[in-house]
Amino acid sequence: MSKWQLIQRCWGKIFESLILQLEEDPESDLRRLTGSYYTPRAIVHFMCQRALKEFLATQLDAQTSEGRSNAVRRVSRLVDFLPAQHIDESQYKNLCNLLSIAEAKLLRGSIFAARVCDPAVGSGAFPVGMLHEMVATVAKLDAIIDGLPTLATHNYDYELKKKVIDSCLYGVDFQEQAVRLCELRLWLSLVVDYELDPKKAFQQAIKGVPALPNLSYRIVRGDSLLERLFGYVVQLDALSNNTKTRTLIQSMQADKQKYFGEGRRDKKRKLELAILSKQAELAEHLVEVKEHSLLQTNLSLFGESTKDRKLREQREQEEQDLAKLRGRIHAAKVALEKLSQQKNPSGDSDSLDQVRRRFFQSGEAPTFLWHVDFAEVFADNAGFDILIGNPPYLFGGNVGIAQEDKAAFRRFYRCGSGKVNLFTLFIERGLSILAHHRPLIYIVPNTLLRVTSYDAIRELVLTKHTISMIVDLGAGMFDDVTMSTIVIAIDSDAPTTDHQIEFRTSLTEEGRLTAQRNYLAPGFVINTSASADDLLLIRVVEKSCVRLGDLCDELIFGVVISGNRDDLVAETPRRGWKPFLEGRDIERYFIRPSQKYLHYVPDEIHRPRTPRIFEAPEKLLIQRITGGARPLAVAYDDEQHYNKESINNLLLKAECPYDIKYVLALLNSTLLSWYYRTSFTNGSTLTVNLSKEYLSQLPFPSLDMTSVTDKQHHDELVKLAEEMLRAGAKSTQQRERIDAQIDQSVYRLYGLSPTEILVVEKR
Repeated sequence: MSKWQLIQRCWGKIFESLILQLEEDPESDLRRLTGSYYTPRAIVHFMCQRALKEFLATQLDAQTSEGRSNAVRRVSRLVDFLPAQHIDESQYKNLCNLLSIAEAKLLRGSIFAARVCDPAVGSGAFPVGMLHEMVATVAKLDAIIDGLPTLATHNYDYELKKKVIDSCLYGVDFQEQAVRLCELRLWLSLVVDYELDPKKAFQQAIKGVPALPNLSYRIVRGDSLLERLFGYVVQLDALSNNTKTRTLIQSMQADKQKYFGEGRRDKKRKLELAILSKQAELAEHLVEVKEHSLLQTNLSLFGESTKDRKLREQREQEEQDLAKLRGRIHAAKVALEKLSQQKNPSGDSDSLDQVRRRFFQSGEAPTFLWHVDFAEVFADNAGFDILIGNPPYLFGGNVGIAQEDKAAFRRFYRCGSGKVNLFTLFIERGLSILAHHRPLIYIVPNTLLRVTSYDAIRELVLTKHTISMIVDLGAGMFDDVTMSTIVIAIDSDAPTTDHQIEFRTSLTEEGRLTAQRNYLAPGFVINTSASADDLLLIRVVEKSCVRLGDLCDELIFGVVISGNRDDLVAETPRRGWKPFLEGRDIERYFIRPSQKYLHYVPDEIHRPRTPRIFEAPEKLLIQRITGGARPLAVAYDDEQHYNKESINNLLLKAECPYDIKYVLALLNSTLLSWYYRTSFTNGSTLTVNLSKEYLSQLPFPSLDMTSVTDKQHHDELVKLAEEMLRAGAKSTQQRERIDAQIDQSVYRLYGLSPTEILVVEKR
């Protein structure tokens, strides 16, 4: 092994260790706090291959008109073929039989013309994965076109990788650390393949290592979901309605295209200065527009009302914010002007990079506009050719999302209202920036397939686009996460009438598809991981049912006490303090003995809730953090307990025809625990958080209380629930007997056969 190879290998090992440590250590990596997780290599490998296959199949089909399925088959055989450097003469003949030379040239050109983006790039696993797959495929195409000897050309792999990095790969991430790591990862992936000149001494040859490509305009710090100028959320379409801003935007886009086509360093620097200066000018114009709109705010001339006072205070705060923004923009323009006047700028590219990062890419809200920062992509292709990644999963109720961002999501996104999860916004954004007939392939929670709060994104995907594949990854794919995930591949075009979705139950450890495959109709709402028996039984259980949410007046978790407020909870009763419960105090039917009391002062509590919820004459308390084969643990409360956010409070509507103890018996039954675990936890027995959203969808038989039979079913369960409550928490043998009776009564109520009961009880 040469000295250079040893250096390359050592740096590779060191950097790989650094990446894994930063990705897996929650103390040093903020990605876990924002719902982002390290993606196993096998999954990255599979997704990158799949994305490349779908893209190339589209290119081949467009040229040959041989049909999509045949093009996919031929391209898959190419991508899955042995690495070109490892094939012998007989294998080479088989490779050449896959494509004609003309077809090989077509696909080779398509790869180098492809624009690939990960909009939540992290440390760069997907760009690096795409780099390897694209280079490996080009090598096979080169072998078909020019023969195997071409692969032995000096620095063949290096030049291929450099061309792909220079032309094809893009990424965006909100975190500075992620962007820098992604750049380093790509740089190292390139330099490890550089071959030193064997005719020169090591000290001389090492000086010939070329400069690594500048990725500043490819891997960008920014907010993929909300475009910003100097921190202000903007809508580019709205900005471009104004003549001045439209001219500026078009000018920046033209400069950006010239930048990548320009070879001279001094001219590239001049273009970069122009782009940044125009961004500052655009931001300055935005400030002028906003300042003008503030002047239109009319306040009363006849004394200041409470409403006027709030308007005035809001306007004053906005004026202060805009003044600060003006100062930042002015400072950026001054710095850029100084750089533009330098007589010998050749050695000052670092200074320009520092200015860009200081004024445009710094702070909590960096400047980023898709159609400006990646102008060449939208000018050449009308969008990206491949969108790939593992976007963050973070609910809109999470404190990690600012209120102003939630408001912007509602304005700019079709699926931005209600309970928002960031992955749905990444799907919508991704589909909006894809070119015609191009693939998006993401890892997302499998709740996308059935949960009602995702109706908007599901409707968008199913009516406007085409799902080509779903792969169930199951639970436990990411450390410390019980959420079940899928790989979903979506084509940006609308579905055809005969379209079917390929569904795979799992991947192998090597990232290969399992043999088991089914095809689904596009109009689906399913749980991918359920067995065939489970899926059939779910439909039986749901037949002629109403949802629990339709019966509830309230289904909400208790108070949230922010910060270290031990002074609000005590273990001895005090005057005016309320009996207080935590999730651990709840078991099936019963409340465990508890000696905790809450000093209920709404102003001191983060989410105090209304006393009406806690002081209802009777309610059900549902333990939120639970697990095992029976995730539902529901207690009856007629003692007006206040409780913490680890408990869901259920109150029935006044007009609900059912007794609350009937609901109690059903929720604690084996059947509904099976339904919840199978439908909403992917069958996991790990710890889960029971949410209102999922609980609301539990199916309850729609009973006609004027029917003698239905009334008897209802009253039988009420009687058994009351018997359970009288038995007490310590009467284990008696409770087991009543439990069995309740389960049998519930099975009869839902009309289950003995075979279906065996599916529930897994006997």
